[in-house]
Amino acid sequence: MSRGPGFALPDLGVVFGALRPQSIERLEDTAEFHVISTGARVTSQGDVPTHFHLVQEGCLRLAHMAASGAHIGLGFAGPGDPVGWPSALRATPYATTAWAVTETRVLRWSRADFEAVASADPALLRGAVQFLCDRNDAMLAQLQEIVTEPVEQRLARAVLRIAVQCRDGIVIQTPPVSRQDLAELTGTTHFTVSRILKDWEEEALIANRRPRILVCDQRRLEERAEGRRGIIRRRRLPRSPAGRAAERHPER
Repeated sequence: MSRGPGFALPDLGVVFGALRPQSIERLEDTAEFHVISTGARVTSQGDVPTHFHLVQEGCLRLAHMAASGAHIGLGFAGPGDPVGWPSALRATPYATTAWAVTETRVLRWSRADFEAVASADPALLRGAVQFLCDRNDAMLAQLQEIVTEPVEQRLARAVLRIAVQCRDGIVIQTPPVSRQDLAELTGTTHFTVSRILKDWEEEALIANRRPRILVCDQRRLEERAEGRRGIIRRRRLPRSPAGRAAERHPER
């Protein structure tokens, strides 16, 4: 852990965009900087929050464990995303668990430091509410997709959403994500996800770089996400010598 890493809060999303300069300076001075190793937790369902967490770099996986024992995937948190803030703001136990799927850099503030800035600058809480409203709208949209859209369209939206949300550099690819993760996020089965991804790979829309998915043709994948299949271009597989001979001398 260290304090005062080099970063600019206004670049990290809607939460800090309207803060006064002195509020930004106070938050930057009091931020604790943590490097979270792959697989390590940032928040655990049922624990009482003591800090406000924000992803600076990397990616976290979010999930909820139902009373029945069912595991419910809720998505990912990427750079600029607050983590566990609904619980931290209300001082209630975390409703979700968040863990790193890659090495992740996280900023955090103690409750006392956060509330001191929020009391002096109401824009901090307005920004937090704006983010939470945006996240709520996104989750409602995902529920609507599950109810109303074909599975291929839902999966295309999910892959693009995750790749953009957790984007690292110019390459558009997902963080490490399993077929089961995608199945939970899109309301389908592991088998269906695997079949569609295989079809997309044959059409050169994606490349399978397990545990990541590389987006090779963003425009055409966006067409799938919008429900437009466009022209299907499958990769031309190498032909056997017998096949090439048959093409040169077709039967009459």
